[in-house]
Amino acid sequence: MSGPGSRLSAFRSHLSPVASPSAISLSPTVSSAGARHASTSKPPRQEPEANAKYYRYWLPFQSRWADNDMYGHMNNAQYSFYFDSLINQYLIARCGQTPTSTDKPIGLIISSSTTYLSSLAFPSPFMAALSVDKIGRSSVRYRVALFPARAASQTGQSGALAKSEQDRVGKVSLELEGEQAAAFGELTHVFCDPVSRRPTDIPPNVRKGLEELLVP
Repeated sequence: MSGPGSRLSAFRSHLSPVASPSAISLSPTVSSAGARHASTSKPPRQEPEANAKYYRYWLPFQSRWADNDMYGHMNNAQYSFYFDSLINQYLIARCGQTPTSTDKPIGLIISSSTTYLSSLAFPSPFMAALSVDKIGRSSVRYRVALFPARAASQTGQSGALAKSEQDRVGKVSLELEGEQAAAFGELTHVFCDPVSRRPTDIPPNVRKGLEELLVP
């Protein structure tokens, strides 16, 4: 268990605001491990889930003014909002889930947790990352993280995780500021019948999509 000094240090790190890069595109990307990122001065955490190489699916987000609290950074409750949005975007876009369906199984959260390493804040963009480390008969455990991001160089030297080249509608590329997440966590869904709310088998098409995100 961490002592009072280490907890105070982590708390102070969480209160540190981040810089404000440019706007962001909203194009999700499936990524393989081993991408290069900008360097970071902070020593990396040892947990694999804190590192960008652990994740298989990426979704850019623009932080909102309403995300910030009185301390000038994103309130901790907002991280769960973005984790939930990331997971459900993947289920809808890649697994064929229909939120309004009355006859297809729905995923209900039974547990979640988050570890905070540093702060995010409006108006900075960030990248949400997703992997899966366990799939059961009716349940799946997601690994999720948010990474600080910035507008990428248009020179082609911005690294493999830069997203969505600039186009005529004003979208810009993003790149990670470093390999370490601002926050990471896990979330477990149990798929249930939409009427009885009892656990049921994960549909084959959903299972197939989830298996694409499996990590060791």
